Amino acid sequence: MSGIPNNKLLLAAGLNLLLLSLVACDSSLGLPGDGSIGPGGSGSSDGGTSDGDGGDGGDDAFGDGIDDGSGDASGPGSTGGCSGSDGSSLPQCAAVATLQCDSVVSGDTSDPNGGSSYEIEHYPEFVGNYSGPEVGYLFVAPSGGEVRLRLLGADPQVNDQDIIVLEANSPCHSDYAQQRGFNSMIIDVQAGASYFILVDGFDGDAGAFQLELSCELEEATADPGPNPGDGSDPGPGAPLGNTASGPATAPANGAVAFPTGLDLLLPFAAGEQIRVGSGYGPGGGSSLHSGLDRTGSANDHYALDLLSNTRPNSGHGMPIVAPIGGVVVKAGWASSGWANYGLRVILRHDVGDGHTYHSLYAHLSEISVSEGQWLDQGERLGLMGRSCQGAQSCSSFSTPHVHFSMHRNSSVGGSGSGSSYGGRAVVPEALDGATHIHQGMILTSSN
Repeated sequence: MSGIPNNKLLLAAGLNLLLLSLVACDSSLGLPGDGSIGPGGSGSSDGGTSDGDGGDGGDDAFGDGIDDGSGDASGPGSTGGCSGSDGSSLPQCAAVATLQCDSVVSGDTSDPNGGSSYEIEHYPEFVGNYSGPEVGYLFVAPSGGEVRLRLLGADPQVNDQDIIVLEANSPCHSDYAQQRGFNSMIIDVQAGASYFILVDGFDGDAGAFQLELSCELEEATADPGPNPGDGSDPGPGAPLGNTASGPATAPANGAVAFPTGLDLLLPFAAGEQIRVGSGYGPGGGSSLHSGLDRTGSANDHYALDLLSNTRPNSGHGMPIVAPIGGVVVKAGWASSGWANYGLRVILRHDVGDGHTYHSLYAHLSEISVSEGQWLDQGERLGLMGRSCQGAQSCSSFSTPHVHFSMHRNSSVGGSGSGSSYGGRAVVPEALDGATHIHQGMILTSSN
């Protein structure tokens, strides 16, 4: 998936580039939020000073030495679509087709004979110009659960179209727009409820598309056997996933909890036994895990340093995978104030709650993805290492690990190659079913 055009970034500081919305008519692409998504969103993109030069070597278990400051950061033959958003009536959508679970439908918003129309150009709930035509579909949920919608092969730089969904059992009218996103999204559905789904052109765009709808009502069974990434045995067998080890960690001082009801998995292949080398905050084993709600900083208080509990050399070279689906927004060497991250990947996630989430994976030995690429949960993004300061090894720490953190409504940019900063620190729990995560804890991945 290619990057989002700059005109969307200019619409609102809180645009969520990952969100893929479902709206039954034309809907806005910009998303509300308390943090910018674009480079240097909430402040200048050239700021940043290096506060951490390699860790203090004392209470810092891994000595990440990460800088906490990044700087300031309708036509003939049309049967679908909506009309009359002037309040005089609430028109009904006439869907061009009914979607089924685990299906792909092809359409073309530029073809009025295929059901496209130009009825709605904006939605009160969202920010953005949806002057392009839209094509409507109907989905009736066979049972409750999660449904994922995805535009296959989408390239918003060429043809910028989004998915929008209306409230359950509502008429097709802009006032009922409930969720939206960009190239993919997950929604919760109710058994027997009807949902109008639209593919809509942003800023006048129109053209062919393929819309995939998949129902995820059953939990996949992971294979606890050898890791396909490098052919080695992950070690002694253990039940996949984890159970709560205590009450979920309560967010403090501006931090937030990860949305409930979503599967956030360990960023490792199924069956891998993972040790928490450093937990939350400076008291969790790393003096660099700090920052809760600071505008120009990394806010990594709830970061985790994770390594293998069974592999040689703490798992150096083992695959790191996406803990939840997302798009790659940064992939490469971190520089300037962020240089101690080394080779790092940042993913942006749309979980359907109106916020943007970013996850960070630092100190990699190799990167397997490129910016703009979509990753499904469990897809490889790189290999574990101990890189920092432009080199594959680091004098600040000797133990290979992945530095993993999440932020909500953060900005991506700042000094040098940029990073995720500002917004709110996110407590990544339940993580593969585990709660009350702390240093020394042993977890088993089911990803």
